[in-house]
Amino acid sequence: MLGRGVCLHRQGDFTHAIRVLERALALCRDCNHILQLPGITGFLGYVGALSRCSVESVQKMHEAIQGYEAIGLTSQHSLAIVRLAEGSLLAHRLEDAFAFATRAVALAHSQAQ
Repeated sequence: MLGRGVCLHRQGDFTHAIRVLERALALCRDCNHILQLPGITGFLGYVGALSRCSVESVQKMHEAIQGYEAIGLTSQHSLAIVRLAEGSLLAHRLEDAFAFATRAVALAHSQAQ
C-alpha cells in the first residue's frame, strides 16, 4: 500500500494518496509491523504537508524519525529528515527547515563512511 500511496503522490493525487496511506498505517498498527511504521507514517506526513501544510503532518514526520531511531533503521533516516525539512519550509518554519536540512546532510555523510 505504501507503493500505491507513493504513486498517487507522484501523480499529484494527494487526497487519494492520504487515504491509501492512512489505511496502510492502520493495517501496520493492527499487525504490529514495526519495520513499516516509520516509512508509512513519515510519507503520510510528507504528503499531508505538501497538500495542506498542517502541524499534524509535521508531527507525523517527527514520529517517523523517532521510529527509525528506535528500531535502528538508518537506511531511510536521512531521507525522512529531508522530508521533514521540506515540510517545515512549507509551514514557514525556516529555522527548523535549515536545522533539519543540515542534520540530514550530516547524517548522510556519516552513513557514507
